[in-house]
Amino acid sequence: MGRRGVLREGQTIPISLEIEADRQHKKTMLWIEPAKRERKGNYSIDQYYRDNMRVGGPATKSDKPKVPRPPKQVHINDFQFYPARLVELQNREYDAHRVS
Repeated sequence: MGRRGVLREGQTIPISLEIEADRQHKKTMLWIEPAKRERKGNYSIDQYYRDNMRVGGPATKSDKPKVPRPPKQVHINDFQFYPARLVELQNREYDAHRVS
């Protein structure tokens, strides 16, 4: 129930009194400013693309040489009918990788 709820039907408050009442109400209200959001300082899209699009590639953090990955193997189960030669070739390929 606002200020107008006290009045009878048909009665109105002059607009100047209404505006003044709003000003008084706003003066008594206390506004608390919300905290500012802290943003990450180390995040920059431009810097990300600058690093990754460089001719030498992205900057590496370690000087260790990359270890070559083993060759992909086909998962062979007993109930699948792959040729026996496939198993032999996969074993030879994996052994050659281990030697190198």
